[in-house]
Amino acid sequence: TVKNTGSGCVSNQTAVTVNPALPVPSQPVSNVTQPVCVNQNGTITVTAPLGAALLYSIDGINYQAAVGFSNVIPGTYNLTVKNSTSSCISASAPVIINAGTGTPVAPVASVSTQPNCITTKGTINISSPLAANYTYSIDGSNYQAGTTFTTINPGNYNILVKNTTSNCVSTVTPVTVNPLPLPPVAPAVTLLQPTCAITTGSINITSPAGNTIEYSINGIAYQPAASFTALVPANYTIVAKNTSTQCVSSATIAVINSVPLPPQAPTVGVIIQPTCTVLKGTITINTPVGSTLEYSINGSNFQKSTSFNNLSSGTYNFAVRDIVSSCISTATAASINPSPVIPIAPIASVTIQPTCVISTGTIVISAPAGSNYEYSIDGLQYQVATSYSGLAPNTYPVTVKDLSTTCVSMSTILIVKADISLPGKYLIPTAFSPNKDGVNDCFGIKFWGIVSEFQLTIYNRWGETVFSTTNPANCWDGMYKSVTASQGNYVYFIKAKTLCGPVEKKGNVLLLK
Repeated sequence: TVKNTGSGCVSNQTAVTVNPALPVPSQPVSNVTQPVCVNQNGTITVTAPLGAALLYSIDGINYQAAVGFSNVIPGTYNLTVKNSTSSCISASAPVIINAGTGTPVAPVASVSTQPNCITTKGTINISSPLAANYTYSIDGSNYQAGTTFTTINPGNYNILVKNTTSNCVSTVTPVTVNPLPLPPVAPAVTLLQPTCAITTGSINITSPAGNTIEYSINGIAYQPAASFTALVPANYTIVAKNTSTQCVSSATIAVINSVPLPPQAPTVGVIIQPTCTVLKGTITINTPVGSTLEYSINGSNFQKSTSFNNLSSGTYNFAVRDIVSSCISTATAASINPSPVIPIAPIASVTIQPTCVISTGTIVISAPAGSNYEYSIDGLQYQVATSYSGLAPNTYPVTVKDLSTTCVSMSTILIVKADISLPGKYLIPTAFSPNKDGVNDCFGIKFWGIVSEFQLTIYNRWGETVFSTTNPANCWDGMYKSVTASQGNYVYFIKAKTLCGPVEKKGNVLLLK
């Protein structure tokens, strides 16, 4: 009804009905199956109330007809029941899903032994977690109580730990067993062969190299150094080993040769001894010869040439060296004689110089003197006498030769020249008899001296020229037109240039029969 408060009037009644209260489900009751292992879920099962019209929820939003909730992650839930007919919801019942506690932690594992060239299998060792109720697996199927897995082939493995009490299994720890390692490459080597000076050899390994590489020349003893010294001649088997994998390379054979033999002792060929003109000697080695040989006369300074020049007197020990092996032969002695003594330059003088009258000079040598000396004024003709006369004006190189050595001295230069300060004298006969008796058979001049120009002409009484010459040494033998001229006086005329000046002479000469 409705009433007006001002007038007090009340309306007619309108009838309404309030229904009885709808049934509300009772607070649910449930069974909880808790998780056993970490990362597992629980189960909630409603045991009451039950009914066909009832729906169930653990989050207040999503409802289901089934009484069971599976795969429920750990947490706190509010379990409610709803009547699908009235939509009435029960009071909530809290339900707790605990976290699982039986799962081991992920294992700490390592490959303690990787495969190598000696042990071709690996070993996996698990260091944690450790417990009496734990077992271990590397394949997810087979478990063992021991934490070590041996003789494992190369590959990738997932390590697991299982709690035998709860059957909970840990998360995976991956490990890798490496493939079998490769051996080092065969060694590359350089050799230093024995010589006559160093009778042992050396082997130097140039590859492979590295901090983990060691080397052996017999397959037994290894060393990190790449060089092997003081090796006797033999065949050596060179291998390299990787110390981290124990892998050994294939072998390289190195041969250290026998100690080489020295060359044969040299034989001396031509020996050129010092002479008066070449004061040093020369020695030539005859054998052995070869492109690898060198030669020495003192055991230290070697040369390619077999000839040794400019040698002073003395005994020399010749040796041969092979430049490939450094071997040196035994010595062969050879001697260079002392150089012959050269005479001193002669002491000499011009004792007589030519004049206008005497046309020749004289040279006298005073030293050196002795029966083993000869003397020369031209370097060609030698004589024992120390005096030279009848010398025309000229320059004369005076030398001395030692007959015992044939050595010739340095020359002493002397000059024979006319002394024109001396007066001239001209001898001309007044008669001659060309009868071939050896006395006055020819008419000419005597003691004339040195002339640069000369003309002698003879005329008969009729002015005919019966003889003429430009040579002061020539004379008229009395012949005219191939017969002996008539007995009588003849006129001669001389015109000349001498050291003492120009000369003109005229006179008579009597031809006697």
